[in-house]
Amino acid sequence: MDLEPAVRAATRSTTLPPVIDPRDVHPDHGQSFFRGLVKQTLAGKATLAVHRRRRVPRTTFRAVRADRGDRGVPLPPEDPHRSFRGVYVLSAGPGSWDDVAEVVESIEHFEGDQAKVVVVDDATTDVRRRVVRERFPAVTVLRRRVSSGGPPGMFPLFAESFDWIRRAFAFDVLVKLDADALLTGPAMAARAADAFAADPTLGMLGTVVRADGKVEDFTYDSWVLAHERRWSPQVRRLEAAARARGWDDTRAQAGVIVFGRKMLDRAAADGWWRWRPPWWTLLQDDAAYGMITAAVGLRVGSWGGPGEPIARGQWRIPIDKQQVLDQGALAVHTMRQGAHGESQDELRAFFRAARGARAAS
Repeated sequence: MDLEPAVRAATRSTTLPPVIDPRDVHPDHGQSFFRGLVKQTLAGKATLAVHRRRRVPRTTFRAVRADRGDRGVPLPPEDPHRSFRGVYVLSAGPGSWDDVAEVVESIEHFEGDQAKVVVVDDATTDVRRRVVRERFPAVTVLRRRVSSGGPPGMFPLFAESFDWIRRAFAFDVLVKLDADALLTGPAMAARAADAFAADPTLGMLGTVVRADGKVEDFTYDSWVLAHERRWSPQVRRLEAAARARGWDDTRAQAGVIVFGRKMLDRAAADGWWRWRPPWWTLLQDDAAYGMITAAVGLRVGSWGGPGEPIARGQWRIPIDKQQVLDQGALAVHTMRQGAHGESQDELRAFFRAARGARAAS
């Protein structure tokens, strides 16, 4: 099926969809009506983008200065030719070392040497290669010296990392974890690999969100896409490629996402890891992954529904922390708050104790 004519036509299109009332958007990002109106204008997008990146020069300067302190420090050797069942990718922003270390500990506890861990250091001063490798010798650190500015501008950072990992290691699945996620059960990579092997149409697994085309059912990212394509040929091109393959707005929410190797390789072959959104974009990277999955002829599968392996919430863990263990959930997000208002420290202590009890038994 030749998609290029349809994609080229959509990219050149100047047809503008109607402005969508922010009050009709599902409040999964908690935006106000006024901010919603501002975000629909190009001037508003540019202003917000500049505001979000106001700390980038200072963050980058500190990261470069920290790099100078690492010069001459010997690093443990790496073996990029090993084969792994899964690769776990964590993003590390400034000040996130304690959270990143906790996630790595959970991965090493539940996966042992069956998985590779890659930390993507987004111009931090505390998650540098020397610091990470001193505590976790087997972890690979990809260093970005110029800060991405954080969400929603994370797609280029992860796209470059995914493509590097795809070329560097042999593996079945890639698991993307935020620093406020945590592994809570064993063999997640192996179970995911089995799911992809059992269903060749799968490209990605996660907590699925789908809009059915009705304005009142739009998720935040569907709403962003609906007005962002007004201004960006890059966004129109990606959406057109996904729609041509039957994409229905399905995506998997960030926090815990699993990619099949086939999806990563097809996306590389079609050039999607080189795709870049406009600098002012509000489109989250997980929305882009959903479109890319569809564009390469695969689909997003559910792994985050009731009783499924991922317990993922927008503002807190969606179920009781003991239920996470009782139901055999393999990963949770977000660790910022528990279902009953528990603090992040309380949650981490609870799951750390559970790991200790498991190791002792």
